[in-house]
Amino acid sequence: MQQNLSFLDVIKQYIEAGNIVLPVLNSAAMRVQQELVKKEPDMRVLESLICKDQSLSSQVLQMANSAFYHGLVEIMTIRSAIVRLGIQEVGRITLLAATKNQFQSKNKELNILMHKLWQHSVGCALGVQWLSKRCKLDEFKSHAFFAGLFHDVGKLFVLMVADQ
Repeated sequence: MQQNLSFLDVIKQYIEAGNIVLPVLNSAAMRVQQELVKKEPDMRVLESLICKDQSLSSQVLQMANSAFYHGLVEIMTIRSAIVRLGIQEVGRITLLAATKNQFQSKNKELNILMHKLWQHSVGCALGVQWLSKRCKLDEFKSHAFFAGLFHDVGKLFVLMVADQ
């Protein structure tokens, strides 16, 4: 690319050339989300999907045993974690775990911006989820959380272009 282009021109070139692809969820997290939007999500299916992904399993167990959720007994299995946390909360944890790594850069300054964007996105996801519950739209809680988390995906794209 030419050095005398404006940043906006560089972004336009990336879009037109298809040089950058927005991050997607890994297959396990995507399948967990697909199960969650069903009218009656199956706990056994969720358990199986999460168990197949070591990173997601680790994150779910870590959260189930965190001070925020910790009960009297340490959780050792994904099934027990789902029982303790609930299906929807496990879904949110898997979504957050799968997306957090996408908000990182090796460039120190960009990494700071990506971290702030990540915090903002999580805050929006939780806020929109709360709002959907407050408005008695419980059937849309998962969709609202997802939408809140990704509402600024364009900003992530711009930061990814800057990172390259």
